Amino acid sequence: MAAPWPVEHRIHGQLNMARWYTAQSRLLRAYMSQPAPSAEDDGMVTDRHRRLTTLALYIVAVYLPTVLAIKHKPDLVEAPRHLFDQLQRQRQHMGGPDLQTVQGSLCGNALMAHPENVVLGMLGDERRDVRARAVQMVREARARRQPGPVRQFRVQSASVNVSAHQYTELVDVTMYARVADVEPPCVRFLSDGDLKALVDEPLRTRVPCHTQFTERAVKLTTESSGAVAGAVRQDGYSLNKIAFRRHFRGQ
Repeated sequence: MAAPWPVEHRIHGQLNMARWYTAQSRLLRAYMSQPAPSAEDDGMVTDRHRRLTTLALYIVAVYLPTVLAIKHKPDLVEAPRHLFDQLQRQRQHMGGPDLQTVQGSLCGNALMAHPENVVLGMLGDERRDVRARAVQMVREARARRQPGPVRQFRVQSASVNVSAHQYTELVDVTMYARVADVEPPCVRFLSDGDLKALVDEPLRTRVPCHTQFTERAVKLTTESSGAVAGAVRQDGYSLNKIAFRRHFRGQ
């Protein structure tokens, strides 16, 4: 029997156009195509091999477990826990400048570490005492609420606690509760009685924290960047494509 082709000669197959799936798939393929990606060259690990090994480790040990966890528990109340678990995996498998880089990127996009979302996660927690604490904060926020402009949803990356031991410590929710309205929009329609009932039964919103539409949007952005040049023309390409699909269903 003929020997199988090396990995680098095999056909990878059609790749998803969503950038993160394409990037991680190609990086793992590049890693597997190396005879010994972590081997030493003249007594030293080359910088190229070190970077490739670090990226492969991040994909396998941090990125993929996070994606699978989101697919397994997609409800919005789980989002702060997914973020916290990702931070834990980063601390476990990375260190030094690499850890600081990925933590800085994560905190800059940590929408689910906003106090409103952390409180929402607490309302859906399996622990009764955590739910009771969140219900009390929401009730106090309702009592303080006054008519005014729409609240501004801002994420301050510097306030995210990357050393948290549980997701409720990602931000200082207690401090935020004393100075602002932390009632999550998802529970504002609940009556006081329904809110109290959350102490005995965890909240489930049936709102996904990650949707297929997100991947489709990234796919369209990737497609537009390959079709036309310039931010204005790319936006026009994307908007025209969306309008066309709405008018001609199935295209």
